[in-house]
Amino acid sequence: MAWDELGEPRDPRPWTRAAVAGATVDDLEAFVGPLADAPVVITIVGDRERVGLEAQAKIGTVHEVQAEDLFGYGPFPPVAEDEKESPREH
Repeated sequence: MAWDELGEPRDPRPWTRAAVAGATVDDLEAFVGPLADAPVVITIVGDRERVGLEAQAKIGTVHEVQAEDLFGYGPFPPVAEDEKESPREH
């Protein structure tokens, strides 16, 4: 249902599996290359009263987000016309 809420008319998992299965070393290097110099991000999920935000702030910058602010890997590839006409079964 989350895909529906984001406007995705089909299950993206088959596309994801096919894309990963067909990935080459060059594809992987192109994907991770920009991440090589990116800062480390640690994600903590839990009750904000129990995770010790003040203690975390002593280690690094804390950015608190809500669940609805989180997204996957970006937009899915365009949907082919023949896939648009039959809605995904729930």
